[in-house]
Amino acid sequence: MVAIALRKLQKFTYIAGTEPEPEISAEEELLRVLKIKQTTWVNAPSLRDRIKRWVEKTDGVVMGENGPEFRL
Repeated sequence: MVAIALRKLQKFTYIAGTEPEPEISAEEELLRVLKIKQTTWVNAPSLRDRIKRWVEKTDGVVMGENGPEFRL
């Protein structure tokens, strides 16, 4: 069973290739995470304390009237 699973994994790895993913800048990553936090702020009010703590420790982000946003 293990040998079959390994062969399938090797085949998948070969098909998937080994091309590296493009690097994402820190600003792009912050924007991606910020969008997730903004959506969570709206859809999951019970997680707002966690989001507030994240904002406090994250440079470039502040709490606005409607949740986290970029610091202008």
